[in-house]
Amino acid sequence: MIAIEKGTSAVFIIVPEYTDAPYSYSSGDEVHFAVKEDPEGEAVIEKTLEYDGMREGFILSLTPEDTAGLTAYPDARYWCDMGLKTGNNYYMIVPCQEFRVERAISNLG
Repeated sequence: MIAIEKGTSAVFIIVPEYTDAPYSYSSGDEVHFAVKEDPEGEAVIEKTLEYDGMREGFILSLTPEDTAGLTAYPDARYWCDMGLKTGNNYYMIVPCQEFRVERAISNLG
């Protein structure tokens, strides 16, 4: 599960791993991230992550605007996943799981 307080920022470093070999970045590799209220529905958050060589991973940066219009848990549930596109291949690196928007009572936004 990934959780974030509604209207806040969060930064995650995503480092893909293969089960049979270490991941090695190739120019043009991207990680796609999506959040949906229903796994079959339209995305409410969608981002393409780029590789950061200094951090040796893909950067997922969520801003207050990403969650400002979403309903907090338990009144709504969301789902997310991440896939790595490398060359002609696409790998699920984070399978479909809950994305929880928590209430924030001291949020200044």
